[in-house]
Amino acid sequence: MLENLSDKELQEFYDLYGKYSVPSNPNRRADVIEYGYSTKFLMHVVRLALECEQLLLTGELDLQRDSQILLSIRRGEWTLEDGKKWWVEKERALETAYTNCTILPRGPDEGKIKELLLNCMEQHYGSLDTAIQRNPDMDMMLREITELVRKYGT
Repeated sequence: MLENLSDKELQEFYDLYGKYSVPSNPNRRADVIEYGYSTKFLMHVVRLALECEQLLLTGELDLQRDSQILLSIRRGEWTLEDGKKWWVEKERALETAYTNCTILPRGPDEGKIKELLLNCMEQHYGSLDTAIQRNPDMDMMLREITELVRKYGT
């Protein structure tokens, strides 16, 4: 992964790493000192990867499913090397799961998202009928322009 970075990008990465490698939060700093890494950070990396895999394979999300693994990481029962080794294997599994996924759609259903957004706004603000003032002349001009573009456009 890092071998593809230029010298400048590596230097920027190193500078960022040095800046954030020992967290300012006292609890996280204590973890880094005791375990050599942030157990909270590794726990969240593992959690997100497992949730992603679960969605790709089942289309569902059970937030309690892997709680024992996550708690063991948080307690410092994994070494940083354990986490790195786990990630290398999980990354391959996630790529395969994504490639072979037929449960989830490849893109969002924009119509449903817009409908949900409008329903939420109406529930909060009331009717949106007067929220947007339409000018009938402008609507007609937009239709004519659209038709011209469709007729003569590329």
